[in-house]
Amino acid sequence: MSSTEDVILAIPRELTQNPLRKIWMPCKNGLPEKHISQKRVCMTNCPTLIVTVGLPARGKTYISKKLTRYLNWIGVPTKEFNVGQYRRECVKIYKSFEFFRPDNEEGLKIRKQCALAACNDVRQYLSVEGGQVAVFDATNTTRERRATIMRFAEQNGYKVFFVESVCEDPSVIAANIVQVKLGSPDYTDRNTEEAIQDFMKRIKCYENSYQPLDENLDRELSYIKIMDVGQRYLVNCVLDHIQSRIVYYLMNIHITPRSIYLCRHGESDLNVRGRIGGDSGLSPRGKEFAQCLGRFIQDQNIKDLKVWTSQMKRSIQTAEALGVPYEQWKALNEIDAVSII
Repeated sequence: MSSTEDVILAIPRELTQNPLRKIWMPCKNGLPEKHISQKRVCMTNCPTLIVTVGLPARGKTYISKKLTRYLNWIGVPTKEFNVGQYRRECVKIYKSFEFFRPDNEEGLKIRKQCALAACNDVRQYLSVEGGQVAVFDATNTTRERRATIMRFAEQNGYKVFFVESVCEDPSVIAANIVQVKLGSPDYTDRNTEEAIQDFMKRIKCYENSYQPLDENLDRELSYIKIMDVGQRYLVNCVLDHIQSRIVYYLMNIHITPRSIYLCRHGESDLNVRGRIGGDSGLSPRGKEFAQCLGRFIQDQNIKDLKVWTSQMKRSIQTAEALGVPYEQWKALNEIDAVSII
């Protein structure tokens, strides 16, 4: 062996990758102890606090519940904290909108205490119980309140994402009040007319001090602004994967009710012959059915109707009779059709 080779062998080899990190895990009775947060797959590098913003009857609670269910469904431990529920537990009997007047010092004190209690529960959930996302459901209509929440999040190492719902359509607001708010525990002993009048006055109490998220003043904040129940969106400063999933989901849900019609295609030529599968067109009876379906849809006078169909001839021919634009989806094709004898 030459001296040159001796020198090469003497030089220690450097690792081309980072060395494995050794993790010490405490054991009990021969088994490793795990904190609750270590039992789940963590999709976030730090907990996220979602904060709703908006006047009453704008669908904030609906959005909060839907978003909580969605995030839990995709494997992100999430919990909703509705400040209104804390207020109902604190004030057992709701009297009137006077409680929400900006000059009602006792009401302001109670509402601040409820918000603080909700923040404490958020801290318990995210920092102790191993939750990854908390939804803070309240009006949060002033910059002062939002700044307080931001300080709370910074002190505890949470990311903050605001979700603001803005709606100026009186018909949508009225429908939301009738469908949702009249069923609220606040109005169990009120008739419909009294409840509507009281709630409209409650909204007025918030309108005078409402400071919506501003594109210039709040450019440092992460948020999505939903305008007129999804007619327009404004998204700002999305920081991570969880926030991008939130934005995608909120841009694809409908706050207002809608109808979904499910219909099979008309009778096909192969149906007449008793064969399953294939890609034949409509039979004469199938075409007649498609025409009847088209007249039915026209009578419904559905605004912005969207039609989905498979890529099979019989389905496309059925959709064409509706006289509206339609989309073809391969996912709607029948799968492995067979005849069992």
